[in-house]
Amino acid sequence: MTDYTEIILDHYRRPRHQGILPSPCLSATVSNSSCGDSLTVYYRIKSGKVTDFKWQGVGCAISQAAASIVSDKIIGKPIFSVRPLRVNPARAACASLVIKAILDAC
Repeated sequence: MTDYTEIILDHYRRPRHQGILPSPCLSATVSNSSCGDSLTVYYRIKSGKVTDFKWQGVGCAISQAAASIVSDKIIGKPIFSVRPLRVNPARAACASLVIKAILDAC
């Protein structure tokens, strides 16, 4: 397996920050109509930085792993510093679903 595959499978099997965040500042639900994946993000922001982040969703390993990977990276960062992940173009819609949800919540 490639490093990429191992990372995706690790985050899919052991997702980080998955769940519902009580009383979030912002939340959004998005879906990919072409494949049926859906994702909801919840987060708290203080002084322009993400202080807590949770997500829940259903879908392929790519969309679910991307949510987990982004959740590890977004906490403590400015809300608008999130950029789409670089992935195989055939799976870009799945991987960027979490980014769309975060930006939709703003």
